[in-house]
Parts: sequence; structure tokens; C-alpha cells
Amino acid sequence: MTIIKAENAAIVSQVHVEVGARVSAGTVLIVTELMKMHHDICAKESGIITAIHVAPGDELRGDEPLLTFEPAEVDVAVLQDAHDVRADFTEFEARMALLSDEARPEAVEKRHAQGMRTARENIDDLFDTGSFTEYGALAVAAKRSSARCPSYKNERRAMASSVALAQ
Repeated sequence: MTIIKAENAAIVSQVHVEVGARVSAGTVLIVTELMKMHHDICAKESGIITAIHVAPGDELRGDEPLLTFEPAEVDVAVLQDAHDVRADFTEFEARMALLSDEARPEAVEKRHAQGMRTARENIDDLFDTGSFTEYGALAVAAKRSSARCPSYKNERRAMASSVALAQ
């Protein structure tokens, strides 16, 4: 018998199994949430759920038993229903796809016409496949100048006058 315990403090968001359920390795059993981040707790091996010790909404401090699991051979494959796909991941993947060179053929063609390569082509040549993780791809640097953002000039004037009035 194996007792699966909470790894850290969190709130139980979802319980995907019930007592007696036969699960295969990799099946999502419980989802916890901490600071708006979801964490899937998956079965490390095939087996049968013998007890569930938590319910959605329960607060965890870490190391509490979540469920009891009896390792066993089961004929259940890990299935992911269409409704189990998280909408936020789908949106994230769609946004990330827009950043690929395939999604911007005109920009790539323009770059190639100038005898240049794209940044992603350079990265592909510099790093082994799967060894480079891009962080912040969706972040846009804020460029504030009076030419690009006329309201910025007005904001600076307003700030300067409020500072002058405060003195």
C-alpha cells in the first residue's frame, strides 16, 4: 500500500478519482493550486485507489496524506478527455504559435531578402533540439517616448507640475 502525500502547501482544486478506481501510471489523480498555479499529482505506477483523504477546497500544509493507493496491474490506458484540456494552456499554446517563424512568413521572407536570418533560425543552429527554453517570449518591452506615445509627454508635464506644486 502506498500513501501519496502533499508535496507542499496548497489548496486541493480537483479530485479526479474515486475509491476503487483503477488507474494507470501517469493518470492525474488530484490537482492542487497555490498562487493561481495548478499542480497535477499523478500516479507513479498502475494501481487501485483504496482511500481518498482530501476533498476540493481543503487546505494543505505539506506532507498530509492525499490518497491511499494499492499498486496493481490494470488494463486502463491513460486517457485525456477533450474537456480535461485546460483552456488557459490552449490559449497559451495558440499565442506561442504566433511567435514562430511559420506564423510570420512575410517577416521571414523580408529578412531573407536582406540576406539575414531570423533569431529563431540562429537559436536552432546554436542549441541542440529541446535544450533551449525561451522565457518571456510574450513580454513586450515598454518604449515610452513622446514620438511613440504622445500621452507620455503630457504625463511628464503633469508629474512635473505636481512636483512643483508640492514644493
